[in-house]
Formats: sequence, C-alpha cells, structure tokens
Amino acid sequence: MDEDKNLPVAMTPEQMKAFSHPLRMRLYRLLEDQGQATASMLARQTGESSGQTSYHLRQLAKYGFVGEVEGSGSSRQRWWRAQSFSFEDVGTAPAVVVEGLRDWTVEAVVNDLRRSVAGSARDSPWSEAGTLTTYTQWMTSEELAALTTEMLRTLKRHSEAAEQRRKGEGKMPGDTSERAGERRVRIFLHSFSLPDEHHSHDRPQADE
Repeated sequence: MDEDKNLPVAMTPEQMKAFSHPLRMRLYRLLEDQGQATASMLARQTGESSGQTSYHLRQLAKYGFVGEVEGSGSSRQRWWRAQSFSFEDVGTAPAVVVEGLRDWTVEAVVNDLRRSVAGSARDSPWSEAGTLTTYTQWMTSEELAALTTEMLRTLKRHSEAAEQRRKGEGKMPGDTSERAGERRVRIFLHSFSLPDEHHSHDRPQADE
C-alpha cells in the first residue's frame, strides 16, 4: 500500500512488542471507547494505581499509540487520546506477539459487534445509519491495495470533518462527553484475501 501521511501509521515489529503489554492494550481500548481520559480516570477504571497508568500511557505515547490532547489539562493532569494504527508487515516481530495482537483485534471486533447488536433497536436512526456488510470479489493485490487506500482516506476525511464540527460548537473540558445527537462511533475496516486453500490451481479452465 502506498504511504500516505493521512492514513493510520503501520506498526513496526518494535512497536508491536511495546504495545503487547496487557495493561497497555486495555488502556488503549478504554481511550478508544471514551475518546479521551486522564491517567487518574483510567486508574479508577482498571483498578491500577495512577502511577502505573501514567507510566504505561507514556510508553504508549513514546511508540505513537496515544497522544496528548492539545489545549487540555495541565502539567499535573494530562489528557490522552488513542492514535490510529495498523499492523500489516510483521517483519521480525516474535510470532507470539503477532498472534497475540491478532487475537486481541479479533476479540475486540467480536465483542463490539455483539454489544452493538444487543443494544440497538432495529428501527433507531443509529441502526439505520450504520451497516454490517460483507462483500467478496476476485481482485489482484494491486486492486485490493487501491481499494483499501481509498476506504482509509474516506474514513479519515469524515472523521476529521466530525472533529472540526465539534470544535466549532465549542470545546468542552477534556472533550470527552457526548453532545446532543451524537455517540461514539467505531468503524471496522478489514480487507484481506481468503486463505490459499480456497483457491485451487487445479480447477478446470473454462475452455476445458
């Protein structure tokens, strides 16, 4: 996939190892769910000390997984938010780390889908606004890469537009609370080829 500064940063093997700490993955997920939070807020939610959550947030920030919220908090109370990333080229990352991250990602997707289906009424505007769609097609790797890049750019554009709309309405302390008519929204994007065993090269050709 072509590099683009507006797309999620691809995780390096070193970053994978840094991220694969259980508490760091939990802190990252909480920040994704809530938008933004302080170390003290996350400490209360995880049962850890604020010193522990503060340390691991700094480590997440060191490797680019979280960032400080500009213009919020103080030197003693820093607000953090999750940064988008992807892991595609596993490189020299240990197999146990790669598998752990993949399991974490799949488990998070399944849990969120279950919560969404169980908690939304079919006739609600939120249910009608979202989608749960699967689309399968024959493609080359170049076509798949182009499709993935285009979808990521679209996600980024709409996300930035929503953030600018919030800022225009007046920033709230910490910018964590929902406002009238809005909710936290999560978009899953997975584009991948099916395993090779599904594509037998021994099939008869059309003219045989």
